[in-house]
Amino acid sequence: MGFGDALFCGMIGTFIGWQGALFSIFGGSVLGVVLLGLFWGLEKLFNIRLIPRAPHAAVENEDIRPEDVELQIGVIVPFGPFLGLGAMVYLFLDERIGIYWS
Repeated sequence: MGFGDALFCGMIGTFIGWQGALFSIFGGSVLGVVLLGLFWGLEKLFNIRLIPRAPHAAVENEDIRPEDVELQIGVIVPFGPFLGLGAMVYLFLDERIGIYWS
């Protein structure tokens, strides 16, 4: 998690409370694992590109283009969209799925 993700999580906490920020971290992590696993499987099955990605920061080779990088361990995938999805799940479904913090 970078500093931009921390600022985004702070903004989520400002709008929907610290409970929503905490839920968005863990819920976003779970959603990220599930969705990236699904995307990885679909990419392997149909040989298509579903999400853009960049090579790992440690790779300093100018010959590597982001479109040539496969979804695998060590590939940078942004966490911010998954934080946002976790916050939306908390915001819209908190009372329906039984998340009560008070």
